[in-house]
Amino acid sequence: MRFGLHLFGHHASDKPADENFRRIVEQVRVAEDIGFDLIWAGHHYMMRERQKFQVVPSMARLAADAGDMHVGTAFLLPLHHPIIVAEQFATLDAITGGRAIIGPVAGYRNIEFQSLGIPKSDRVGRLVEGVEVIKRLWTENDVTYEGEYFQFENVSITPKPVQEPRPPIWIGANSDKAVKRASKLGDAWLANPHEDEPTIARQIELAETPSGTGFHSVNPGRRDVFVAETDEEAFEIYGPYIKEFYEWYKREGQAEAMENPDALDQAFEDLVEDRFIIGSPATVTERLVKLEEEVGLDCVLMGMHRPGIPQDDVIRSIELAGNRVIPEVRDQLR
Repeated sequence: MRFGLHLFGHHASDKPADENFRRIVEQVRVAEDIGFDLIWAGHHYMMRERQKFQVVPSMARLAADAGDMHVGTAFLLPLHHPIIVAEQFATLDAITGGRAIIGPVAGYRNIEFQSLGIPKSDRVGRLVEGVEVIKRLWTENDVTYEGEYFQFENVSITPKPVQEPRPPIWIGANSDKAVKRASKLGDAWLANPHEDEPTIARQIELAETPSGTGFHSVNPGRRDVFVAETDEEAFEIYGPYIKEFYEWYKREGQAEAMENPDALDQAFEDLVEDRFIIGSPATVTERLVKLEEEVGLDCVLMGMHRPGIPQDDVIRSIELAGNRVIPEVRDQLR
């Protein structure tokens, strides 16, 4: 199993932006020092108090502290022209020494599409064409493309990505139909954090088996993970923040994109089981082993920070995961 640290990086409105970013840098340095395999970030616009730092400049800066870790991010591809995205991520691949990963997603928030003047009904078509364009620009010269949304003639980008044949493409998706499409279009389907484990396990069976080597061949997924010395302490610290965040998910329309739109209407206590991995090192180890053996995920992007959680608690969770969870999980999965 490979382990990533999901950097939420939400901008706390009561603190200066540079202070918030220094906290992210500290998290990355700790993760690199204790053996995480990659860092990951999500991508949104206009989230008010939950706004994150924009991912391409952020990850370029964080690469300086990432060491040998891979650097990846979700990316709202339908909101951008794929020629621009291809060049940005080729540059990021050069900055990281060939360790960039892109995670194109269709998006679900109305405000992002409305404010940027792109019909939300076009998001799937723009996602599919965008990925096709990026693949070709990364691997070919003098590309001509005639699609419904993008058209151009004899375009080449330089520099090309460092990785051969190109950086991994993990496509996030929620519904069964989208999962099937994602696994065909990219190298892997990136499982979301809000579906329960039985649904993820069933959807992995629907997806095509990833091919290639390294990060081109994993079954990745995001999970909320938080580690403290005891189960009670972990829930006391993390529970209120994740509960509040899932209330926001429902208000923003996340459930509409899921296979079961009613899934997030459950009481929080019912959402905990099979979604969140919160507890002592022993509890978290047991759940992560199950995640590979019974669910099928072999690359877990662990989100340990939500707006408001004290930095000391986040750092301690990262350290406990790196020192007492990751080695034990790998030992048990040998």
